[in-house]
Amino acid sequence: MEQKAKSRGSRQRILEFFLANIGRVIEGEELRQAAGNVSEWGRRVRELRDEEGYQILTHRDRADLKPGQYLLETDKRVPAFSRAISKETRAYVLERNGYTCQMCGLAAGDSDPFDTSRTIRLTIGHIIDKVKGWSGRTR
Repeated sequence: MEQKAKSRGSRQRILEFFLANIGRVIEGEELRQAAGNVSEWGRRVRELRDEEGYQILTHRDRADLKPGQYLLETDKRVPAFSRAISKETRAYVLERNGYTCQMCGLAAGDSDPFDTSRTIRLTIGHIIDKVKGWSGRTR
């Protein structure tokens, strides 16, 4: 049994931990331990969220979560994004758009109008997020 546990990768162990704790706020230290104390546990969490579509929330997604806290609300997965945007393309798009959001006009670092304890963080993607069901071209 112990040998079988060791053969699973850290990402699989983290996923199993999240799935066993759906709806519960999880501390980063718990995830590190669940991953087998590997140093790259944070990267594995991002892979589960960004590449496999698990809806793992952080303080950037919900104001009631503190940095280092994570929450998997459901085991339902959403279409994950592709890592097709290069660093060069990202830099070009941000510069082209004046480092502002193309929907609301706010800039990176501006105060979030819905939660003044947070600041705006710019992302590159479709004008209407793929997460919200849009899969067409950008405008």
